[in-house]
Amino acid sequence: MIEIIIMRHGHALSADEDPERGLSPAGRSDTARVARFLAEAGVAVDRIQHSGKKRAAETAEILREKISGKPVVERRRGLSPTDSVEEIASELESLEENVALVGHLPHLNLLLVKLLDSPGAPEFGTSTAVHLRRKSSGWELVALYQPRSSSSSSSSSKPKK
Repeated sequence: MIEIIIMRHGHALSADEDPERGLSPAGRSDTARVARFLAEAGVAVDRIQHSGKKRAAETAEILREKISGKPVVERRRGLSPTDSVEEIASELESLEENVALVGHLPHLNLLLVKLLDSPGAPEFGTSTAVHLRRKSSGWELVALYQPRSSSSSSSSSKPKK
């Protein structure tokens, strides 16, 4: 069964602190925490693709370090904040391997809406990962992983099914 992880990059430094906007210490910590949740859930991917922006590349590397199999990490066109989701959504339909995509808003929200064929998408805070599984027609939400727990069910650190 083909599965994908769609993950928003971790919290980034301000442009004043880092003109390339790499991950902040909190962003690194939150990303590592979500990556551990994914590893504990037995999630494995063959490839991690990111937008090429520093914060997404760093998020992808942290994910690679934590999950099993040490997947290939690579830059991929079509994951920038304002890119169209049509091409990537179409490619995912014929996917033959498990993949993680690391990107940005609003792109990730639009991609999820398209893949889930739903008018809305799960809340996508920084370092949030959405686990999807391909079914006979389309995709189904397996779990939502977020770095911080609270009383709100939409921001629990435990996977949502």
